[in-house]
Amino acid sequence: MPTTDKSTADAADANIDVRHAEALHASEERFRALFELGPTAAYSCDASGQIREFNRRAVELWGREPAAGDTDERFCGSFKWFRPDGSFMPHEQCPMAEVVSAKYLRYVTEKCSSSGPTARGLPSS
Repeated sequence: MPTTDKSTADAADANIDVRHAEALHASEERFRALFELGPTAAYSCDASGQIREFNRRAVELWGREPAAGDTDERFCGSFKWFRPDGSFMPHEQCPMAEVVSAKYLRYVTEKCSSSGPTARGLPSS
């Protein structure tokens, strides 16, 4: 292949990379706007349950703002959780803890594979 053909191919690849980077950046900006400005509380945890990000609606719901990097606060920023029957629920047993531990995903997978497309992704009680 002549040098000019290789140079042209390299330039075309570079242009594609730039367009992909721009599209990714635009997508991230849309997600960030939705996360920050949306009408619902949203937050994320890492695999250990440490709260990584949360929006202003989550702070409003919890009535407080979790301390960044606090390893004692895991799975949720609320002060306390209560079950529908009124009993106390430790944070380690809250729905986010089940999602992080993959219990929820296993439940959804089992229900969907056994019940078909009408299965609901609700944790078992």
